[in-house]
Amino acid sequence: MNHPTGIASSELVDESENAAADPITSVDEPSLEEVTVAIHKLENGRSPGPDGIPAELLKCAILPVVIALHSIFVSVWRTGRVPADWRDGL
Repeated sequence: MNHPTGIASSELVDESENAAADPITSVDEPSLEEVTVAIHKLENGRSPGPDGIPAELLKCAILPVVIALHSIFVSVWRTGRVPADWRDGL
């Protein structure tokens, strides 16, 4: 994180433009079920992230958490705008 920004590469741009889509990976916006499954897969007893929210808390309030997170994920999916906190992950 303490290094200079990378230099744009025309080779990488060419590769990305010619890349084939992975037929297994869904390109649809995330569903409520996918968000629910992802939350259930979180491991208990792990240290929380920078937000301070442990996995156990997310699982205890699963329905309101899933609805709120799904709304945020769909908004990001549709607009393509990723919150800066997500890009600047630790």
